[in-house]
Amino acid sequence: MIQVVSNLGNGISVGGALENLGGKYATAGNVAATAATAGVLTGVGVLAYAGDNITAHVSVAVDDGSIVAGGKNSWKVHAGFTGSWDPIKVVAAISDDDMSYLNGLLSVAATFDMFTLAASGEFASDGWGAGGSVSATVTDGVTINLGGRWWANTVVPYDVWQVEAGVSAAVTETITLTGLVGATDSTAPTSAGLVFYGQAGLAWAPGGGFTAGTSLKVNSLGGYKATFTAAKSIK
Repeated sequence: MIQVVSNLGNGISVGGALENLGGKYATAGNVAATAATAGVLTGVGVLAYAGDNITAHVSVAVDDGSIVAGGKNSWKVHAGFTGSWDPIKVVAAISDDDMSYLNGLLSVAATFDMFTLAASGEFASDGWGAGGSVSATVTDGVTINLGGRWWANTVVPYDVWQVEAGVSAAVTETITLTGLVGATDSTAPTSAGLVFYGQAGLAWAPGGGFTAGTSLKVNSLGGYKATFTAAKSIK
């Protein structure tokens, strides 16, 4: 979307936009297939603040009510917060919508000389979860990461968990190598069981605003994904 933003001063800004969202959205309650294909006119508003080591925002999206029989408006709201007070950083977010799907997240990280410790908790209308990680800079340019997360679905009871270990090494001033291994499992009826995976990547930043990278990820089910990215910053 194209958004118009106005700076009100003292770190406060407001933004607004119109967009044709929801094209391909289809349910039994749709007025017509043509409405689902064309999407709906949606108004988006944002109120944001940035300053004093804090950023925060509230975003709201409301459609024109043409997608559901009876003309009921669909809406979504999201609020986010970040705060940084050395050595602590806090990230929080909460969202809701017209279907009463409530979702919230709180994450706290602490950075010391060599280590960064982080923990997070999440709740939603259909479950809750938690996560944690530790990152250590073992030598100049070499960082090791270890993390895990767990989700408990409460509507159809099942658990999902994931653990992952990774390493990042700056082999030259412009080239960084990364690698990781991990595993995930679930007690859901449709689960594929315990799955192992690994990934290797290379990032190149020669300067001049240009960056590029490539990676390959494989798993024990025989799946794989190759990725290449490139970007150029022009000023």
